[in-house]
Amino acid sequence: MLARVKLLEPELPLCAALAAVLTLAGFLAQAHLGLAPQEEGYLWYGVEAVARGEWPMRDFRSYDPGRYLWCAAWEHVFGHGILGLRAACATFAWLGLTAGLLVARRVVPSRSWLVPAGLVIALWQFPGWRPFESGLSSMATYLALRLVERPSARRSFVCGLFVGVAAFFGRNHGLYAAVAFALVHVVALVGGRAARGAESDGPAARGAGLDGSAARGAGLDDATPSSTRPSPRELLARLASLVGGTVLGYAPMLALIAFVPGFARAFVDSVLFFVGRSDLNIPYPATWPWTIDAARLAGVELAAAIALSAVFVLYVAGYALAGVVALRGRLGSVLRTPAIVAAFCVGLPYVHHVSERSDIHHVAESVHPLLLAVLALAAAAATKRPKLASGVALAALLAISVLAIGTEHPLGKRLLARGTPREFVAFDARGTELSIDGVVAQRLAAVRARVEREVPRDDAVLFSTKPLVLYPLLGRRAPVWDVYPSWKADAQYEQRMLDELSTVDWAFLQDLPVGGVEEKRFANTYPAVWRRLQQDYDRIATPELPENFLFLHRR
Repeated sequence: MLARVKLLEPELPLCAALAAVLTLAGFLAQAHLGLAPQEEGYLWYGVEAVARGEWPMRDFRSYDPGRYLWCAAWEHVFGHGILGLRAACATFAWLGLTAGLLVARRVVPSRSWLVPAGLVIALWQFPGWRPFESGLSSMATYLALRLVERPSARRSFVCGLFVGVAAFFGRNHGLYAAVAFALVHVVALVGGRAARGAESDGPAARGAGLDGSAARGAGLDDATPSSTRPSPRELLARLASLVGGTVLGYAPMLALIAFVPGFARAFVDSVLFFVGRSDLNIPYPATWPWTIDAARLAGVELAAAIALSAVFVLYVAGYALAGVVALRGRLGSVLRTPAIVAAFCVGLPYVHHVSERSDIHHVAESVHPLLLAVLALAAAAATKRPKLASGVALAALLAISVLAIGTEHPLGKRLLARGTPREFVAFDARGTELSIDGVVAQRLAAVRARVEREVPRDDAVLFSTKPLVLYPLLGRRAPVWDVYPSWKADAQYEQRMLDELSTVDWAFLQDLPVGGVEEKRFANTYPAVWRRLQQDYDRIATPELPENFLFLHRR
């Protein structure tokens, strides 16, 4: 079995092992640090609900089912609770890091260079509770690379399988992957002749990795070289294989639709809910060098903003250069390589993800094809001194990454919070001791204490979006379907929540807008529900908490 794996992908054992070491090191360093009450609480609640026998989308508002089923399945290995959840996420991050290293191995001068390349990729696998986004983009880049190296109906079918599986984790990622693999076929048509010209100017091994490993690892498929323009018949066969693979890869979702009562209706409702909506993401501007408020920022914060602005500059310059090289074959001394084509084809649709909301989270979830494109461009541009070019590129990316995203990791936040009111303190997360932001810890502990003291165990209690993590922390089930009420509800959804609240006597809300957007305040997303809460519930004093915390009990 191992011999066959090495024949298919010679560097897979090495890259998988290195990815495991880096992932494990990151997990051990940060598994007990930090807690995001809103987003991480949303995932944690969904996984706990699945473990109780509930279905995502049908029984509670959720993303697509894949991530919840993945984490719930791994709980049988790692155990329940926040650490089990984080270990399950780290396992998916390992797969994404392995894929990224397999791409990087095609372009870095030697195996030892994979260590700094892996550090760059791993740093951007953030936030820890959303490894699916970054992991899927890295996997898509690797599969696109394989398709560019040796186009065939078989590899197109594998890419299609990935599209279906990616859509099971997130429909947008399935769409991005489908567009990416379609772009690979377009580039094969547009850039085929240019690629032959470029390859005649350089060593054949350059397009397949500096040691020729890609060519050796691609020999089992009945395929044509990547520089050959496919015939119409070949192109149709590959596209048909891509579609067929997509259907098969999406089989888990199709099975849920067919066999789980009520799931088909929930799936259709989720599609109709999101189609045509302009408020899916909260707008957030990109950080460009000229938008940095240097008078307001200083020290590490200023350095982090400058580093992040460099990433946005790379988005424009990197993909523009990669696109010219991918479509025209070469630009100056930059040779067209499969890694450049793959990173460009995958990265281009992922630009939509970061353009929708340009905060650090969305950058981290979509930046991996760009990082790999920069590495590939640096290696392809240096025909005489590849080690120097790769070294400079890796050093620059590592410095930018440490400043831009390293300061956002729990370990970085703990270091920066020392001596401030937000200094990390011990916090009991349902039997697991974490070290988290002191302000967050005080507020969560205060709410938990009031609920445990005053709300009977058998009584339902409603929590709002901001302190959503209180459901799993208290081991309670949400009394409403929409556990994340940050989107404007229509009359049907409002009536549903009103009906659900008819037997709920308690609520603990934090009256703040999600993402700082006033339209995302609970009072504006569910105005009829908010009026009902004001009319039928009395507020209980909570002097230990800020004024925006509302502890309510039905009259």
